[in-house]
Amino acid sequence: MISAAAALTIGIFVLFPFTQFIGNQTRELVTLRSIDVAPPPPPPPPSEEPPPEEPPVEEAPPPDLSEPPPPLDLAQLEMALNPGMGDDFSNAFSVAGFDVAGDTASEIMTFEISDLDEMPRMLKGRRPKHPPNLLRERVEGVVRLKVLLDETGRVNVQSVISSTHSAFERPAIQAAEDFRYTPPTKNGEPARTVFVLPMKFSIN
Repeated sequence: MISAAAALTIGIFVLFPFTQFIGNQTRELVTLRSIDVAPPPPPPPPSEEPPPEEPPVEEAPPPDLSEPPPPLDLAQLEMALNPGMGDDFSNAFSVAGFDVAGDTASEIMTFEISDLDEMPRMLKGRRPKHPPNLLRERVEGVVRLKVLLDETGRVNVQSVISSTHSAFERPAIQAAEDFRYTPPTKNGEPARTVFVLPMKFSIN
């Protein structure tokens, strides 16, 4: 009995360090397993593709100003259309801004004055009658009319462009429609032309 008890006691002492070793290993393993591992960084966002390049806009070449169109000589035009009328018809004709087209009813084409075979010559004309009340007050002015010179040389007032006094408009229209010119032609054919006719009211 004594020998068995002694053997058991010796065995316990022999196993005790071994159990401590196992316990230490277990604690170490537990400690290793409890370490937090940081998650991997998120993947970088996909690179944005650059927007497609727009095709370059073609730049129009600058206008060629080396050869300007010949200017319309208004002084010569005034003398041809209004002989003897003096300063009453300064800058009488201007065709800029008006459309020229064919007349579908009569097939008579409308041209700019500079495109006609020759400048129409005035056959008949008179100064506009000054309104009496404005004459007494010595009021001068001018009315600018858009007119059509037809193929017979008659003047047809189409509209009043501007006037310095409304009382001047009616006598200006009446005087303008009394004008007669030589019939305009283009390439020998009857033609029409549109222009601006200023009617001046002056006190001598």
